Amino acid sequence: MMEKYDHKQIIGQEYERGMLPYGGAVDFQGRIVYAVSEEEHNLLMKRIKNP
Repeated sequence: MMEKYDHKQIIGQEYERGMLPYGGAVDFQGRIVYAVSEEEHNLLMKRIKNP
């Protein structure tokens, strides 16, 4: 089971493997610029499965 995290708190931190369990984006310097929350991920998956 993935541990809960506040996706807004990790923006700006250096990326380490496994920090973005639901997706996101990292800049060319290795800093997190966008992180997807569990709720956003679940909504997107529902939309994909039930168009």
